[in-house]
Amino acid sequence: MENSEKYSDLFKNVDNNNDDDNNDDNDDNNVDNNDDNDDNDSNDGNKVKSVVGTISGNSISFGTVVTVESGSESSKFGLCFDSTNNKFVAVWSEDSTGYAKSAVGTVSGTNISWGTAVDVNSENSDGFSCAYDPDTQRVLLGANMQSDNQINSYVGTVSGTSISWGSETQVVSVGHDVGIVYDTENNRAVVGYRDNGNNCYAIVGTVTG
Repeated sequence: MENSEKYSDLFKNVDNNNDDDNNDDNDDNNVDNNDDNDDNDSNDGNKVKSVVGTISGNSISFGTVVTVESGSESSKFGLCFDSTNNKFVAVWSEDSTGYAKSAVGTVSGTNISWGTAVDVNSENSDGFSCAYDPDTQRVLLGANMQSDNQINSYVGTVSGTSISWGSETQVVSVGHDVGIVYDTENNRAVVGYRDNGNNCYAIVGTVTG
C-alpha cells in the first residue's frame, strides 16, 4: 500500500447524535451514520470505526466502514502507521472502564480489518497520541491520565495482527492535550503538552527496549 494513495487516517468516532452528520446530505464524500455501509446498526452510539479512502486527483472515495471492536465505545482515540509491518495501530479509551485499548489494522484494497483488541493499561485514560519509531520498530504512545492529569508513555511492538505493550513511563506529573512525534534524524521521541496555565511545552525522550 502506497501511503500517497491509501489513507486510513479518517479513523472516526461515529456518534448518531452529532448534528454535523446531517449538514450535507448531498456530499458523496461524507461518511454518514445512515450510510448503508455503516452495518445498518441504528444503535452504534460512540463505537469506534474506521474507513479507507483512496485519493484520485482532487477527489477521494471510501471503502466500507468497519467497526474496530464490536461492543467497544469511545470518544477518545488515536491512530498511527507502522511502516515496517504495514499495519495501522488504533488506540482508544473504553467508555465503560476508561482503560486504554488498542488493535492492529490491516489494509487490503479499500478495506481494513482489525485484530483482537488488547489493553494498554488499567487506568482511566483521557486522550491519546501515537507515532511510529522506525529505528527501534516500535509504536510510541502518549496518554493523559484522567485521575491525576499526568502524562504517561508506552512502547508497543506489533507482531502479525496483535500488539504488546511495555510498562508505562511517566512523562510529566501534570499535563494536558498530549501529542507525540518521532525525530528520525536524532532518533528521539518528542512529547508536546500544555500545563494548567495553558503554557505549551515539549520534552525529548529516548526509546530503549
